[in-house]
Formats: sequence, C-alpha cells, structure tokens
Amino acid sequence: MLRIYGTVYNNADLLEKCLESISGLRPYKIYAVDNFSTDGTYDILKRHKEVKIERLKCSRGKGRDIALSMLLKEAAPDDPVMYIDFDMIFSPKYVAMLSEMIKEVKPNEMYLLFGGLSLANTNVNLPWRDLNSAEDWERLARAKNKGIRLLLDKNGIIKFRDFVNNREAIGYMLRDREKRYANGSLSLKLRLFRMLVDNERGMAHKSFRKFYESSGKKNFGSFLQFLTAYAFAQILGIYSYDPKKSNKEYVLGFNTSTLWKF
Repeated sequence: MLRIYGTVYNNADLLEKCLESISGLRPYKIYAVDNFSTDGTYDILKRHKEVKIERLKCSRGKGRDIALSMLLKEAAPDDPVMYIDFDMIFSPKYVAMLSEMIKEVKPNEMYLLFGGLSLANTNVNLPWRDLNSAEDWERLARAKNKGIRLLLDKNGIIKFRDFVNNREAIGYMLRDREKRYANGSLSLKLRLFRMLVDNERGMAHKSFRKFYESSGKKNFGSFLQFLTAYAFAQILGIYSYDPKKSNKEYVLGFNTSTLWKF
C-alpha cells in the first residue's frame, strides 16, 4: 500500500482539492501532523478514514519526521512512501506518471521531485532535521551520502511546475505563508530570520558570498541580516555532506536510471 505523509496548517481552502487530486493513487494511507490549525483543517482530515492525524506544535522538518515515524510503525518494508504538501493540487498527468513510478521504485532509491518517493525501508534511518527551511535538500544530501540512489526525470523541474498547482502559482509568496504562523510583526520577523538561519544550515553554502547571492534584495540592511543569519548558522551547526559543494549542488550532481534520466 502507498503511504503518504506530511504536515498541515490552515489549508482548509485547498485541502479537499488536494485530496481529490491524488485520489487516483488509491489505495493509500495518509499520515499528517497538524500544527493546531484554526480554520477547520483538522476537522476535514478527521473525516477521511484513510487519514491518521496528530496535532503538535513543531517546525516543518520536525513535523515531517513525526509523520514519517507514524508511518514507519505501520508500513511493510517494501511499501512505497512519499510526502506531500497539503496545499498542492496535482494534475491527472502528474498522478499517472507517479502511478508508474511507484511500480518502478526499488530498494535504496529515492525520487527528488516526487515527494521523496521510495520504499519504507529506505526511510528507516533517514529522519528529518528540525529545520523550517532547506530541510528537503539537507535530507536528500544525507540520503546520497548514505549511498541511496537519487533519481530525477531529465525534465523533472519543468514537469513538476506544469503538473502541480499551489499558492505560489497565484503569487502567494514565502512571506505570506509565514504570516499564517506569526502572531504580529515581531513574530513574523523572527520566523523569517529563523528561516534564513535554517536555510544556511540545510543548504550548506561554501561561503557567505554564496549564501548572500540567494538574497532577493542587495542593500546594506539585507547584507547585515544575511551576515547575522550566517553567523547563527555557524554556531548552531551546518549540515554539510561535500567539502566543495552546497547540499543542493551535491544532490544534483549524479547519474540516474535509464527510465528517469537526469
């Protein structure tokens, strides 16, 4: 049986559409961690018999790790496993492609842009870090470092953008997403700063210059913010798996199967 996991917070507006869009993947079971939604998200999920849900206050990475742990307690070693964001709406073409990939996935393999599709046993010793940003790149880099084969369709990035719709597609940006969690302007600033710190911890840029290049604005205020975040990240610890490459560069530098060429 396909096992799906993820975290959710105040996604009532898109949740039913999301679940309906993946209905073609049934039979499956969903494991979700709800970060105490206030818009009815929890109640919607409770109505779905195929969903197992817990409510916990936690980061995005920690929530995924808890959901994954829930899943692994019930999954057979060869059950296919993937994670999703519950504000995404998947196209029929994407679901059809994913259905074929589920049949192909083998032990010690993981697909990048398809929710880390892999077998349950591949995920046993691969917990998620307690990060709010770049948690996926960090985990993929760690997976590769452990010898797990990473796979990606050569047109995967284009296809993913074509086949999946979410708030970003209508201009819903990172700051808007974080506003849903924040309690006031100070809380929002702290959340955004933590995301900068976590981004560096999970992405492991090889210099401050490389980290600062990811800034959308280049001014003195932005420079100080990135410099401070970089210093905090160094203190808290960087998750790095290659001496010369960032985790993203490390993940993308590989050859893949003949079916899903990169």
